[in-house]
Amino acid sequence: MLFVLTFFLASAVAGVQISHVREKDRMAYRTLVESSQPQLQEGSLASQCSHQMREGVTKEFWINQNGRLKGRLTSQRSSLFLFPEKGKIDVIEEMKNVSCLMQETLIDDHKQELRYFEAEKATYNYTTQLLVANEVKFWKYQIDGQDLPDTPPTSPPLMNGIADTMIITITGSSVQMNADHFKATFDPKKE
Repeated sequence: MLFVLTFFLASAVAGVQISHVREKDRMAYRTLVESSQPQLQEGSLASQCSHQMREGVTKEFWINQNGRLKGRLTSQRSSLFLFPEKGKIDVIEEMKNVSCLMQETLIDDHKQELRYFEAEKATYNYTTQLLVANEVKFWKYQIDGQDLPDTPPTSPPLMNGIADTMIITITGSSVQMNADHFKATFDPKKE
């Protein structure tokens, strides 16, 4: 019993000593944290914006073009930047490992054409509604149904291709797509 009581008191004293943070250690910790932070130069773009890291980003959008069409843009991770600009705030998102599946046309009551693309990285400007994707692979499909599927079709595509850069403007009434250094292959049996 005396051993247990002695052990308990010794443990309590040691616990107080272990959990006490000395001012010298606190200052060393602050110095270490401050030295590991990136140095922002006065007036640099990074010092003037807010920044947020995000993972598993999904954006759904609708286009009123020949009926109500739906699209879905996903990214494994992204960085969202808010830049103050002339009394407004510009919002720009830099995305990594991007994919986009969107309806292009609804055909009759039972078919649809879809576009699907994947890109290593993309930047979306919320103000201009402009998406610039780099190192792009893309496909065009015709499938049964009128609803946007959750995943890309597994059926053979009407077209597939690559592009160094793809610029997409998404508005409520249209989607404009332009590709730089575009190479495509078409399936003549499906066209």
